[in-house]
Amino acid sequence: MPADFDVVIVGAGAAGMSLAYHLCAPGADVPVSVALVDAPPGPLRAPPRTWCFWEPPGGPYDQSLAASWPRLRVRAADGAATVARLSRLRYKMLCSDAFEALVERRLA
Repeated sequence: MPADFDVVIVGAGAAGMSLAYHLCAPGADVPVSVALVDAPPGPLRAPPRTWCFWEPPGGPYDQSLAASWPRLRVRAADGAATVARLSRLRYKMLCSDAFEALVERRLA
């Protein structure tokens, strides 16, 4: 591991991992070395978690998604449901363990 890095990211939450993933994109015009620093496994490390977001199909994290939904269901106060098919977006769920593995592969 190099002793000096161009970028050091402290915190491997969704924002830190996403930043590291995009900074290390293959074929970048200006390659940078990135270190992602987080608590070691143990009581100080955050437990596994999930993040959800809206995005068109074919996003950069699709290979690691736990689930993706093409429909939206909204319930009114009286319990009546309205369902809509999303033409351009998907609601996507990414688990932290899978995202961490994806980012680690790119950082390697």
